[in-house]
Amino acid sequence: MIVRHAICAAAFVASLVIVAAPPAVSADDLEAEATYEDVRETYGFVPGFFRLFERDDVADAWQAFRTLQLNPYLTMEARTRELISVAVAAQGPCRACVYFHAAAAFANGASQEAIREAVGVGAATRRFNDLIMNARADVGAFRHETDLVLWGDAATIARRGPPPGFCDFIVAWADAGYAGC
Repeated sequence: MIVRHAICAAAFVASLVIVAAPPAVSADDLEAEATYEDVRETYGFVPGFFRLFERDDVADAWQAFRTLQLNPYLTMEARTRELISVAVAAQGPCRACVYFHAAAAFANGASQEAIREAVGVGAATRRFNDLIMNARADVGAFRHETDLVLWGDAATIARRGPPPGFCDFIVAWADAGYAGC
């Protein structure tokens, strides 16, 4: 009887140890916690929407945001970046994202009219994108006609147009999901 109680007691203690042991922490969890700390250092708190992201997505999302939205050393000024962002967000449409980028554009000096225009340009661009994609335009002919519309002739294209291959690079970069940003 004593042996039986001892075995039961040992099993009970072992079960407590197993239950009380902390769960294993994944690499994604560690990376997410480090990201939350970086966000906290930047803003003084962690906005709740960051905790809505999948834990394996939050670090990449924050890194892209820091690199492209918060970076004061980019060539494009913050107001312009936010006007682009509100135009893109409005095409989502993520209402929270539209609000954030409209407010951020305004905070960076954009007028209400500029914000409205950005959303309109985004909508028109989306509409033309859909029309051209659905029409299955010949890409070679489209590129040639675009160059003629923008620069008029081969000599002007060579003198004023983008460097050879640049637009192809941007297209490939977009196709790859902007890897490396």
